[in-house]
Formats: sequence, structure tokens, C-alpha cells
Amino acid sequence: MRDQGRRLRAAVVLTFPLAFALHDLEEVLAAGAWGRRAPALVRQRFPGVPDRVADATAVTTGQMAVAVGLVGAGVAVVTRSGWRHRDGDLGLLPAALAAFAAHGVTHLLGSAALRAYTPGVLTVPLVVAPWSAWAGWTLRRSGTRVPAPGELLGAAAATAALVVGGQAVGAAVVRHRADRPER
Repeated sequence: MRDQGRRLRAAVVLTFPLAFALHDLEEVLAAGAWGRRAPALVRQRFPGVPDRVADATAVTTGQMAVAVGLVGAGVAVVTRSGWRHRDGDLGLLPAALAAFAAHGVTHLLGSAALRAYTPGVLTVPLVVAPWSAWAGWTLRRSGTRVPAPGELLGAAAATAALVVGGQAVGAAVVRHRADRPER
């Protein structure tokens, strides 16, 4: 059983970067077209949004590629940690798997809020959700303790709350600065 558990953990570790790459490829490929129409879409859906907030959604392909590259570096570190700890708790990998699943939820929430496609939302049901479910099942089968679905839901809700809260705080700061008279 020990060898089988090790093989199962190795399968999860080695496929994590692939799942990440497939999901983020969609984000990079869609960023340019999205960035050109996003400010108008945000203004239409949320008429009172400050221009600075709406304009901040105008992401370019290059900007998205840089962001994906930075997160990709983190994925590489987490993958290495999982590989080095594949006989035990997988190091940083279980937390990254929960974050990956929660990230998928934020894509769904963003598209629901805008009632439109947003980069990355197509690969949530095609890659992120099924891979996350398979990885959790596989790790449990290997004997590795992974967060229960309720804990993952909690992590997803916390991540979504942080993202939405951060956006709300950012919008409030921008609105406050926009409302101040220039000196």
C-alpha cells in the first residue's frame, strides 16, 4: 500500500502544474479581447462605478502573462515541495490545491456578477473542478489527509470574500481620491 500511496501522491503532484497551465492558458489567450471590452461591461453592469475602477479592468495580454508567470513560479515551488514530501504530507501542496479550487470559485462569482464571460471561467468546469475533485479523491485514497469538502468550501468562501472585500476597499479608496478636490 505504501508504494501505491506514493504513486498516487506523485500523480497528483505531477499533474498540478498541467492543470494550472491549462487553466491559465485560457486566461492569457482571452485577456486582450477581455481587456478591450471589460471597462464598458463593468460600467454597464455597475453604473455608479468610478472610472478608475472600470479602467483597471482593461488588462492586456502582456499583463496577464506576467501575472500568470508570477503565479506559475509559485506553482513550481509548491510542486517541488510536494515532490520532496510525497512520502508524507506533500508539504505546501494541499494548501495550494485548496487555493486552486477556491480560485475557480472566484472565476464563477466574477462571471455571475458581470453576467458575462470572464477569462478563465470556461476552464473551471472543464479543468479546475474535475481535476480538484480527482486530486482530493486520489490523495484521500493514498492515505494523505486533505481538507474535507466542507473545509474546501470554507476556503473558497474565504478566498472569495477576500477578493471581493479587496476589490470593495480598492474601489472605496479610488472613489475617495476621485472625490477629493485637486490641489
